[in-house]
Amino acid sequence: MRAGGHFRVRRSRGLYARNRVYIGVRGRESFEPWIERIEKRMTERVLDELIREIAPEWYADDLDSVMRLREQLLRRRKLVPDLIYAVKNTTRRPFPNWI
Repeated sequence: MRAGGHFRVRRSRGLYARNRVYIGVRGRESFEPWIERIEKRMTERVLDELIREIAPEWYADDLDSVMRLREQLLRRRKLVPDLIYAVKNTTRRPFPNWI
């Protein structure tokens, strides 16, 4: 969702609708390989290399918008662990076996 030119982060967005897919989640360590990739491997250099591979017509030659998205991704990668904890504590309880 956009609000005032910025995207709001919704805690439950991106979760699969059926909690049973998360039955094996026992804690943060269940997400650790993915979190590490986002925090440590999704570097500015990696994103820049990926951006160079995108055909300009795919983003209507609006490189400024692509670069803003790049900056958002770099900032938001640090939020992932907190968002996982936040969604864990919602009334939906997507991770019933979290210890």
